[in-house]
Amino acid sequence: MVIMVKDTIQLERLFPSEKFELCLARNVYWIPFDYLGKCSYPFEEMVAMIEESPSIKCRKIKTIADAISLFVVSEFKEISDTRYKIIDGIQWEYYKDGLEAVLSNEGCCASCCAWVNYMLSDKFEQFGILGIIRPQGGHAINYFFKDGWFYFLDMNTMVSTYRDMICPQTGRRADFIKSKFITGILAKSKSIEDYVNFYARYTQKKISEHLYINERRAFCCPIGENKFKDTVRHIYIPNSGEMSILEQKRQIASISYEFIDLDISYPELFTTMS
Repeated sequence: MVIMVKDTIQLERLFPSEKFELCLARNVYWIPFDYLGKCSYPFEEMVAMIEESPSIKCRKIKTIADAISLFVVSEFKEISDTRYKIIDGIQWEYYKDGLEAVLSNEGCCASCCAWVNYMLSDKFEQFGILGIIRPQGGHAINYFFKDGWFYFLDMNTMVSTYRDMICPQTGRRADFIKSKFITGILAKSKSIEDYVNFYARYTQKKISEHLYINERRAFCCPIGENKFKDTVRHIYIPNSGEMSILEQKRQIASISYEFIDLDISYPELFTTMS
């Protein structure tokens, strides 16, 4: 296997020796990627781990820093891997689970979330996915809960396409404000709602409205959409009990939603990988 990461420079940039904790908004702080523990392995051992089975990788990965390091040296490839199925006139998007994401080593932001949860879910008190629906498109990031704090990680920013664009790990507000991706950091927050308020504040100039979904599960739940309903984007959410809408202070005009019953398991969609 040819490893694109030829030395430790990229990882050293992600894990500088300086420690910091910068308040970005009410109850939201920017912290180093290794805030909850440094990487457990030297670079050579992390590269060797690429060839091991998913279950062995999961057992060896102990910290967020471990997961980031393995993700980077594995050169996870960003591709569009969403699968579609039309049910009763609704187009449903289905996403990989964690095992499929690890085995394929490629995918979209939803697959990145599944990959991360596969590696880290048993190391935290709670875990889940924050789904961010936009008037066009959407995004998903991971969250974890430990000792009274939620931690938010967007592993999609760690693919080679974006890795050099994320905020330098300085803890300086000026660097954060200039960064291309506000999710390209490890953030801690007292609640998911506090993080959502922070995200909405920093993105309102580019995209004024979002719908935020708390997904208390290991990989992204299917999302449905009727492409021909009207000019308002109407989202369908499975009524599985694992999904909830995070309320916002202001009314959303460009996105509507409803919960409906759906069998969310369609494993045959993923028997052939892209």
